[in-house]
Amino acid sequence: MLKTNSKEVKLKVRAYIMDCIDLSEYEKYKQSTSGRDAIIDLYNVFYDEFKFNIKQQGEYNAFKKWVSGMPTAFNIDFVTADVVNILKFWLNATDEEVKKYNDIQSWNLFIHLIAREFFILHKKALES
Repeated sequence: MLKTNSKEVKLKVRAYIMDCIDLSEYEKYKQSTSGRDAIIDLYNVFYDEFKFNIKQQGEYNAFKKWVSGMPTAFNIDFVTADVVNILKFWLNATDEEVKKYNDIQSWNLFIHLIAREFFILHKKALES
């Protein structure tokens, strides 16, 4: 099983993030054609919808809470079996290796990896 901070895992999570962005319901934000614009626009949607929580909980925790609320702009998987299968793919894990995580631990790891990599992508987007 790969470590969660390995380059391969990071690249898989980042690709997943990009695949899950859907800004078509948001007239305020353009349907971004580049990865950079999509990340910035997704952050702006998050900020607009959760700025009060950001001030209370910090960006990272507020983002995890926002994502857990099934936002229209970010269509991640929510079914436990799907989350486990995605983790298996990201981590190159076997069934036995992922069985050590219960449903809540699997969900928390899934959301943690998404949040961590989203903020890295956002920082890079702002710098470019």
